[in-house]
Amino acid sequence: MERLVVFDFDWSMIDNNSDPWVLEQLSKELAKKIDELKRKVQWTDLMHMLLEELHQQGFSRQQIEDALAKIPFSPDMIEALKTIKRGKGEIIILSDSNTEYIDIILKAYGVRDLISIIISNPASWDENGRLHVKRLIPPEDPPHGCENKCAENICKDV
Repeated sequence: MERLVVFDFDWSMIDNNSDPWVLEQLSKELAKKIDELKRKVQWTDLMHMLLEELHQQGFSRQQIEDALAKIPFSPDMIEALKTIKRGKGEIIILSDSNTEYIDIILKAYGVRDLISIIISNPASWDENGRLHVKRLIPPEDPPHGCENKCAENICKDV
């Protein structure tokens, strides 16, 4: 019998929040801006903006990937993922992080192939090594009508 298991990512699958983690590892100055701006700027838009500033400060794609590879990921969670997969379970991640961060972290811990689908804010690198993050649900889209108190950029109601 197949089972579907859906995980959040930050503070669930991994033992930290991947968005501020990168900034805390690379630029304490930018990490402080999160607290200053998080009530004024939508979270995903804020991360996009701070990643631009990180790029302008000269931080490379490799430095971001190296920082993400150090985020705490419990060996027990890794074993749980392997157990689910051995039992023919399908694993999905539904997260307000972003697709690149999640992919990099999963690959760093050797578990990317255990995950069937990642549903998160789309992210991609440009030719200059700058990471761009967009909202999964764009701001111009109509509200998704869910009664759950979801963030405006992602619905986690199942």
